[in-house]
Amino acid sequence: MRRAPQPVPSAPLPAVIVTYINLNASPWARVLKITGEGGRRLEEQTGEHVTPMRLESLPTGHYDVTFAGPDNKQQVKSCEITLEQHLCAATFDEPDVKQLLAGEQR
Repeated sequence: MRRAPQPVPSAPLPAVIVTYINLNASPWARVLKITGEGGRRLEEQTGEHVTPMRLESLPTGHYDVTFAGPDNKQQVKSCEITLEQHLCAATFDEPDVKQLLAGEQR
């Protein structure tokens, strides 16, 4: 009498590790877009967001963040977010204060 093969126990699914991301820029920036692994855009990130900002309850992993500096030049930063690493930052040129003031007076 032959025995039926025993099912192989399946490996437990890996738990999703949830953390947060701190977004910052010097001197400041607007956060235009955040995409996670596989190119999926984060839905939480809609509307006007200015650094510094923090997004909660994100899975650990790789994120691409699109920042727009004071001069509207864009930078895309690739950031690996872990339980220990939360910062994603960009650095832009300091704006010319005289140009900023002149622009407000027009």
